[in-house]
Amino acid sequence: MASVHEYVLVYAKNARKAPTLVKEKPSAQAILAEVQSYRDKKLSYLEADKQFTAWLKQAKKDGVIGSNETSYALHPKTFKPFLTTASCAQDNPDSRSHKKLAHPKTKKPCKVPAKGWKWSEETLNKMYEHSSFAEGTDFVIAGQFCFGKDENTVPRKVQYLEDKMDQIATTMLNISHSMGKADLPEGIEFQTPKPVSLIKELIKSYPNKNARILDYFAGSGTTAVATLEANNEDGGTRSFIMIEEMASTFNKVLLARMKITDKKADFATYETETVPVGGKDLLKKFNQYSFDFLSAYHFIEEENSMLVEGMNILGTDKKRGALVAFTVPDFRKSKYFFEEELSALKSIIKKSKCKSAIIYTLANEGGEEPWRGVDKSILSGTTCKELNIIGIPDELVEEWNDVLNAMAS
Repeated sequence: MASVHEYVLVYAKNARKAPTLVKEKPSAQAILAEVQSYRDKKLSYLEADKQFTAWLKQAKKDGVIGSNETSYALHPKTFKPFLTTASCAQDNPDSRSHKKLAHPKTKKPCKVPAKGWKWSEETLNKMYEHSSFAEGTDFVIAGQFCFGKDENTVPRKVQYLEDKMDQIATTMLNISHSMGKADLPEGIEFQTPKPVSLIKELIKSYPNKNARILDYFAGSGTTAVATLEANNEDGGTRSFIMIEEMASTFNKVLLARMKITDKKADFATYETETVPVGGKDLLKKFNQYSFDFLSAYHFIEEENSMLVEGMNILGTDKKRGALVAFTVPDFRKSKYFFEEELSALKSIIKKSKCKSAIIYTLANEGGEEPWRGVDKSILSGTTCKELNIIGIPDELVEEWNDVLNAMAS
């Protein structure tokens, strides 16, 4: 079975005290917009009700609304769309009220829920309070109740859409990861951007619209963009803190994207103190963070990745048409390690049909690095026409100085 989903971990410092996560009803805005058009046209209630009934039917057919939303009706005076919820208690203890409410129009006592009202009699009386009523096509609204056209129907509670735009967040989000790259502005490139719609939905699910959003691995800045969009959509005043350790990503991707997204540039940037790194420390850092390190320079696709002895083939840089690898001498155990590394390199080149290869080599304490000094002839019989052997740290330090300083901090 192919795995076609990913996971989002949701956690809280104290889960018992955490607020309920919510999401906006998917068709809420569409329904409200349709109803507003009736107000703008100054339609009568009967004509608005007729058009709304027809619209609900077509909207369900077109997939704009769900089947449970076809039950919305319009308030006869305000045109506010509403649903009705059951009034019956789930149990039948002696304490349940069985008080009969008078129908607003006929003045006769209405039917009572079989197990009594779900509310106390005090609450029931407050909900029933009214000085007038509104008569619809086949119902009457008074107080917080919707009555039938006569007393032969049990009254139900009115729930206006405008008062309950949200529902409890669900465990499934149908969002494609490929949308992330489509969200990037023209000229901004990043290997694995997350979809703005995903992060925005997660942010908006937290009910505090004044929250501060922290992204400790900011990457392309999707979280910042999602925060701004969420504020624009619901009037929130959320703020964000973005942290990115790779200086090249911070300046060339995240910061560049934010300047395009936020024309007012209403944010400040801060840089942590950096400390120079010595040769051995640099090699240790490079070995530990090699993929992130190289990803700051290469747009690597990991489909053709492999680790054989001391040769770590990261994948292909499609932009440069090159296979990217680096050597880790400490991983070598076999005396035939070079032959095994060469064989792995050739097999991946043949598979990916790369025209060139880039191998970053780490200094080997107490010995020579065999890959230093070889030329492209060693890859004869493959599609590779160019081989670049780059030593670490000499050549790389100069080209990636900003990245190294970020790592050093």
